[in-house]
Amino acid sequence: MAEIDGCHQGRHGKPHHPHGQGCSAECTFARLNLETRAKALLATGMQRPVNATATLAAQLASGDLTLTRMDMDADGISLSGNGRYGMKDQTLAGDVSLHAADLSRALAVVGLPSVKGNGAATIHIGGRLAQPKAVANLVASGLRIDAYSLGDVILDADLTSDGRLTLQRLNIQNQAARITGSGQWRLLSGLGGIDPDFANRLNLDIDNATLSRFMKAPPVDGQIDARLRLAGPLTALAGTLDLDGQSLNTTDMAIGDLSAHLALNNGTLQVDTLDVVNQAPA
Repeated sequence: MAEIDGCHQGRHGKPHHPHGQGCSAECTFARLNLETRAKALLATGMQRPVNATATLAAQLASGDLTLTRMDMDADGISLSGNGRYGMKDQTLAGDVSLHAADLSRALAVVGLPSVKGNGAATIHIGGRLAQPKAVANLVASGLRIDAYSLGDVILDADLTSDGRLTLQRLNIQNQAARITGSGQWRLLSGLGGIDPDFANRLNLDIDNATLSRFMKAPPVDGQIDARLRLAGPLTALAGTLDLDGQSLNTTDMAIGDLSAHLALNNGTLQVDTLDVVNQAPA
């Protein structure tokens, strides 16, 4: 059974209106300070109970709800942040940081215990509630998802108030293999999805990638180098793929070396070059 103890302090006030004008959020004042300690917490998905501490400080004044401090620590996982929400103009501003020595324990409570490794993430949120904007950074080491081993991952992305999602940097390093990428899309509000009329962009480079480093028993193994370039709206997407493979093989046969250049234009895929060399040893 979990044991929880702590202390809190609070203050609430509102001005007096002798003529019965009432009180709105703009004229309400409240302050909260909370410190909590918990022992032997156990939630669904967790393999063992943990101890946790939490500190929270917030106040409501002049129609602004301000989170001045949030710190939570539990079993090698730390979460901190601050923020402000303007009730009158519905504006947002805040920062959140997460550090996890073991991602499998951090994500077990949301049903993702198969994600392993250690990582850190920072998110800045701003804009208006109806049109938020955000900047995110993710760094992970030894990242593994189920049977897939990604290695070290760096991701930088931002979202503008008009829905433009930009992948500034994707860097995946797994031993000698490296995958880098960038891109931009625009998300639709309401039902979600990608704007089909927006000029999307995706660049992806793969260097020295051996598939067996990323997964067990891949359908095709060998070294792969690739360059993918895509641009344009979804209704008229265009791009190219340059692919080079060395010593490609499956469990049943040896494919050999492969070189290919493919082009996509208005829904038509064209194979400009395809060379396969399979030379049996003398």
